[in-house]
Amino acid sequence: VRVAGGRLVLYEDGLLQASDVFTGRSMWEVDLSEEPRDRQETRYAAHRQWGPRASLPSTAELVAIEDAVYLSDGTTCTMFDAATGELVRRIPLPQDLKTPWTNLRVSGDCLVGSSGQHVLCIDRHTGKPIWRVEATRSPLYLAVGGNKVFCSELANSRRGEDEASGGRIFALNLTTGEQQWERPGGARLRYSEALDIVVTPTRFLRGANGELLQQPANVPPTEFVLTGRGLPKTGIPGYIAGSKLLAGSDDSLRVYELPSLNRTS
Repeated sequence: VRVAGGRLVLYEDGLLQASDVFTGRSMWEVDLSEEPRDRQETRYAAHRQWGPRASLPSTAELVAIEDAVYLSDGTTCTMFDAATGELVRRIPLPQDLKTPWTNLRVSGDCLVGSSGQHVLCIDRHTGKPIWRVEATRSPLYLAVGGNKVFCSELANSRRGEDEASGGRIFALNLTTGEQQWERPGGARLRYSEALDIVVTPTRFLRGANGELLQQPANVPPTEFVLTGRGLPKTGIPGYIAGSKLLAGSDDSLRVYELPSLNRTS
């Protein structure tokens, strides 16, 4: 599920649809399945199961913005008009890259993603490549904003690495792909453009230069993550909503004020 431009966009096993986020009125739907199926029967069977299997492949990526919806199956990214659901274009992964396209992000006129060790920037209106940067390892995790792409080469826990000892975080210029800064230690991250803060499960960095921001000494870093079913054991960074950082688990919610990290609830 994604929400953008007053629309709630839902993708489920071959069906992409949009509805008015305020009224629930259906706006459009596109059936992408190869053969007809009884969706009501499928939904009914699934809702009677405890913890039904996910209906989407691991390669599915969905990004919704005010004027477009981007859906990737791993090798091709399909662009739809957000107002009508009409197909606009298909953007293929470059032929020399074999790893499925992941980490799809949109900023301005740029569609950014990764394939294996490669970070790609595509003109989202034309589908033409703008730049490509090869990292030193994979998997990668991306955040985009402030005319930068923040890339994390994730630490490998099976090798005994953690955020401080494995991988790295680096920032690329969104327009040119030129590296702006880097820091050792890789972890999943989010970015607040309004506050220029990069948030990881254990650290807070200044987006402009990678400078480590001071955080309260009496609060353990694990307080700032989301944990629960389907997430990595170490959790992922909390969600950023305005000046708030939302963290917690399936049965709790913790809210912090950014950048002070004072807990508000």
